[in-house]
Amino acid sequence: MSRSIPRRIVALLAVLLAALALTAIALAAPAPPASPQVPAASAAPKPTVLSGPDRARLAQSDILIDSAEVQGTSFKEGIGRVLIPAPLDRVERAVADVAHYEEFMPFLKSSTATPQADGSILSRQWLELPPPINARRYYAIFHLARPTATTYSVTWASRPGGEIRNQRGSFTLETLDEQTLVTCHFFL
Repeated sequence: MSRSIPRRIVALLAVLLAALALTAIALAAPAPPASPQVPAASAAPKPTVLSGPDRARLAQSDILIDSAEVQGTSFKEGIGRVLIPAPLDRVERAVADVAHYEEFMPFLKSSTATPQADGSILSRQWLELPPPINARRYYAIFHLARPTATTYSVTWASRPGGEIRNQRGSFTLETLDEQTLVTCHFFL
């Protein structure tokens, strides 16, 4: 299996991880309220509804970045979208290969993948972020799911034992115009 990743997914991840690097103050601040348990991603996600201008921007290789309020907190969740000119199954193979994330994820130096009895994957990851954050190690549990023939999802949440608390996120992949729309939600 080829490990080459389309440049646009790398760019999307770089933008989102750069946003992580800018949250050094949040790392030093008191932890936000406990995040809800990340579900096993078994339900089919609702299809993304894109405006005409957003569709046009994606078609021109733009990355859409937005944020949403996290209910009950003062925090926001980052949302990034990119259109990958590759079929869903190729992009699925990349985001499902947790053990090799360091090959294309900016700032990630290593990642392990240990299958769990419930079908999830426990991963220990080592990030080398720019100062003032620097190196961070954390554990995360990943859930992979293919709820429909045209969608795929990966959800993750940090676990005790690492230096990053209450981090969670997801990738949702959808077929759009014979390409793959990748939506990444990221909360720290």
